[in-house]
Amino acid sequence: IVGASTSAILIGLTMQSIFREKGSGGFATQESDDQISWPESIGFLALQMTFLIVGGLAIDPIVKASILVISAVAVFVMAIRFKRELRNQWIGETWDFAKKILPYLFFGVFAAGIISSALPQSLVESLLGGNRFGSTLFASVFGAFMYFATLTEVPIVQSLMSLGMGKGPALALFMAGNSLSLPSMIVITRLLGKKRAFTYFGLVVVFSTLWGFIYGNLF
Repeated sequence: IVGASTSAILIGLTMQSIFREKGSGGFATQESDDQISWPESIGFLALQMTFLIVGGLAIDPIVKASILVISAVAVFVMAIRFKRELRNQWIGETWDFAKKILPYLFFGVFAAGIISSALPQSLVESLLGGNRFGSTLFASVFGAFMYFATLTEVPIVQSLMSLGMGKGPALALFMAGNSLSLPSMIVITRLLGKKRAFTYFGLVVVFSTLWGFIYGNLF
């Protein structure tokens, strides 16, 4: 928790200092009549996030279905209350964003599946053993490129540790794997540009490696 929180703050500050743009640093506070208030914006976003998060939880099906239905209805009601121009803009931006990222997302998932199935487990064991800096770095890079569905990295890392994977590489893989994946890297590069995206990828790998190496040799 300390490593992930500290890394997030330091990576954010580093990215801000490297890519600081002229004239940035302020926020517009004046709202026009066409905009919605910030409490409505936060509530609208919170309802959508609730729908996404609950959909991935392993809870009672009836409870899950009830929460999903309530969230979906609430989102629909709030969207109906928006002005027509704002509602059309929201739908248009959502559709445009989906068209931009979905092809890259599908390609990334397909490529990650090929890599994960083609990589022999014996090779992974030899590269991730112990708490060496090299094995920790490899775990960070491996975790950054692999695509793990939610919580699937836990049994994968557990099986690798049973074959000799060190604690340091395990933590490094956890940190990098939960921050990045090949599909997300493709999408992030598409949205942010190569320079910013690859700087971010490098920072994630560096901090994951450092924390994994420290953890593996201390505990």
